[in-house]
Amino acid sequence: MSIIKKGDESAMLQYLTVIDDMKTGKVPIPRYHWNTAISFVAKCYRHLTDHDLQSGLFLWKEMEKSAGVLADITTFNILFHLATNSNMAHLPLMILKEMKRRNIPMDRFSYVNLIMYYGKQGDGRGIRHAYQEFIRAGEVVDIVVLNAIMTALIDAGEPQAAEDVLTHLTQSPTKLKAKLSVEKRRTRKLHKNIKNLRWILAQQGFDPKMDLRLAPLAPDLVSFAIFIDYHARETADFGKILALLNDLSECGINSEVSILQSLFKGFALHGNTRYTPWTLQRLNAVFDAFINGGYCISRDAALWCLRAHVVLAGKRKGKEIWEMVKKKWIEQGGSGSEVSEIEHRLSRMRTEL
Repeated sequence: MSIIKKGDESAMLQYLTVIDDMKTGKVPIPRYHWNTAISFVAKCYRHLTDHDLQSGLFLWKEMEKSAGVLADITTFNILFHLATNSNMAHLPLMILKEMKRRNIPMDRFSYVNLIMYYGKQGDGRGIRHAYQEFIRAGEVVDIVVLNAIMTALIDAGEPQAAEDVLTHLTQSPTKLKAKLSVEKRRTRKLHKNIKNLRWILAQQGFDPKMDLRLAPLAPDLVSFAIFIDYHARETADFGKILALLNDLSECGINSEVSILQSLFKGFALHGNTRYTPWTLQRLNAVFDAFINGGYCISRDAALWCLRAHVVLAGKRKGKEIWEMVKKKWIEQGGSGSEVSEIEHRLSRMRTEL
């Protein structure tokens, strides 16, 4: 029941039902299944409520007190993620304090969670301190860690610092002499990239002493998605987004529906501004790619698509677009409950915008 494409509320309830049956039948539940159950609670909701938080903490208590299964580092990483997304700013630090009391050392996932936590708290100094601790622990910085740093810096109100890191990752290396062998060129390029990245991070206040020899330094889809979504939400800089999309293509990375969702979000948020570059013509081009490009339609992408069309073309056009999206989504095996939810949201969408 844990091997699923999407961790939503329905999947969580199915999994917890099996766990409840195991408890009723007095079947021993391994730590892995407890961790999975808590993880479902931590990640399946779009908006975590206090009730959801209590449910996750209750499972932890039941796991240790009733079943006698002690938490491991994976459990605490899940709990920290749960606490970070709650409204209780002190709870993640309490989780870390409990880990320390039990002498459970942090792993790379713990440090990444901590970096993200400080970002949400708007604490740039905390981000840098967590990064330094990560390096002292002997962990290797890879693109996952750099994505976390860039996201955290944006959340902390330091988008330029984050963008400097991405700029380095996407810039073309200097061409070397043709007589160099392929292996020498690769080694030279890697050494140059490591040196440059250390300098970039040092400029942003990070301790650059790290072992990056085995770390993949190339950006991935998430790297670009972070900034495309940021500019779509905050700056409305359409030109910047076009440049990012060009870099995405030059890096040989295929776009996914998350990128189009961010673009739809930009049209919905900025399409009714005077003299905006977020025009209906450009929206039509993005929609054509969305509906005919072989993308897997998601609930959130469909919602932002409809909001964008309602803002730029009106409610009637939004309904026409929905019929096209719904047909394609059903062909892909879309969830009936999500289809019904979107139809309900569309009926009152004008008041939501």
